[in-house]
Amino acid sequence: MQFPEIQQSDFTTFKAGVQLGHVSIEQFLIDVGGKGIKGAEYKAKVLAEAGWKYGKLVSYGAHPEVATQVFTKVREVLGETQDKEEIITRLH
Repeated sequence: MQFPEIQQSDFTTFKAGVQLGHVSIEQFLIDVGGKGIKGAEYKAKVLAEAGWKYGKLVSYGAHPEVATQVFTKVREVLGETQDKEEIITRLH
């Protein structure tokens, strides 16, 4: 599965009708993690492993440079594997 390239502007501007790369990645991680609460927890764990050091209530727009780095790293790993455990291992 390919995800669009992550741009810093994705976190600071609104683009109507366009699904941004990080949104696609988030949805994929939630699905892989088991959907619902389990999926959201898995997504948070992956993002933390990739370097997101802020709480889940902090928007990506508050730290767009960090968000860009984190989602780019996750995108690279997803280009290599889409196995639930392997994603975490490769980010660790």
